[in-house]
Amino acid sequence: MWPQAVRTDDMVSNALKLAADDRGWSITFVLQNTTTRELRGTVLEPVAAFNLEVRSESGELLPLAQPALDIPGQPRALVLAPGASVQLVTPIHLRFDPKVPPSGGDDPMVWSIRSAPVPVTLRATLAISGMPVTIAEARLVPGDPKH
Repeated sequence: MWPQAVRTDDMVSNALKLAADDRGWSITFVLQNTTTRELRGTVLEPVAAFNLEVRSESGELLPLAQPALDIPGQPRALVLAPGASVQLVTPIHLRFDPKVPPSGGDDPMVWSIRSAPVPVTLRATLAISGMPVTIAEARLVPGDPKH
């Protein structure tokens, strides 16, 4: 899924790309430099340090179970020329599971929305050292073939 990026003219725009897989949906950030100058920053890979908020169509905040994750990160320099973009693939997969405990399941790479499958809006905040904080939103509709 390629949602519209959250964009301003003086920062990096950020979009979430969701792809259905056997564990739910994979999550990828797509960053684009919308400025007229080169931007430099450093990101830790694998990209797993981001905040994710999930809301139902009525605006209700849905609980998200995120198992403890302890993996070493390797710094990666990012250089974005004006208009350039980059995809940051995360190891995180998202699924619906109303029965998972608040601490999450056995797989630290799977985050669970503690709800039956319903249409939701995802809002992800990603901080990259040296660049402005970026926010991306996406709509996820379980069963929709676009996801």
